[in-house]
Amino acid sequence: MVRARSRFVDRLRAELEHTPARFTAIRGAPTMLGRIVDRGWFVAVATGGWGPSARLKLTVAELAIDDGVFACADDGRSRADIVRLARDRAEAFYARRFDRVVSIGDGVWDVQTAIELDMPFVGIGTGPRAEQLRVAGASVVLPDYSDIDAFVTALENACHPSFGGSS
Repeated sequence: MVRARSRFVDRLRAELEHTPARFTAIRGAPTMLGRIVDRGWFVAVATGGWGPSARLKLTVAELAIDDGVFACADDGRSRADIVRLARDRAEAFYARRFDRVVSIGDGVWDVQTAIELDMPFVGIGTGPRAEQLRVAGASVVLPDYSDIDAFVTALENACHPSFGGSS
């Protein structure tokens, strides 16, 4: 498994050299990470990717995430386990319990995990991806993170996704 991960990261690095535009952050993400803290929100990252590849992508996208609030596929068997661990790590890192945790994601699996964990959810996507998120159960889907006020409002009002989504 270690060899497969290493080979995967090597291939990502090669792709990065060849097509760096594929590794840019979703519009507004780097700014949003800093500004939501000013609005009373805290950040944790849970990814289904392996740690080395996820950290490479975060670094290239200029998203500074402390390991104290980061969980990945190396840390858990299921996406729900990874999200739970990210929350636990964030609570330890920030030395506080969170009454409200909102899951944010851009994939159908993110909606499914929010449903499994009974967490409010905000989707990020446009076009067919946004529609897939809605069909999966997301009631709020933003195109990106560029409008900080809209994003914070979405966090404050996020509701639990419903299985099967909306039509």
